[in-house]
Amino acid sequence: MTTFPGESPEYRTARDALLEREIGLRREMEAVAAARRELPPGGAVPEDYVFQGPGPDLHVPPARPGTSGQGRPPGGRRSCHSEGPCPSCTGPSWSRIW
Repeated sequence: MTTFPGESPEYRTARDALLEREIGLRREMEAVAAARRELPPGGAVPEDYVFQGPGPDLHVPPARPGTSGQGRPPGGRRSCHSEGPCPSCTGPSWSRIW
């Protein structure tokens, strides 16, 4: 455990309690991300769908005949990693603003 010069016992106790809460929060975030990755495919996108945000609009075209019609953006969920979903892409959305 790292301690800081001159820290009081009260500070150390409060800091350790905060660290335990942060560890619990991180574990819960990981569990939610794992549950999100296990979701079954959603419904087909019947028409051109547009995601609007602070960056350029992202157009998701309707399904082509003979495809799954899940309406995933170009590159899908595996655009960053060849095996499995990208932790950065499937993690909590607020983590991408840092």
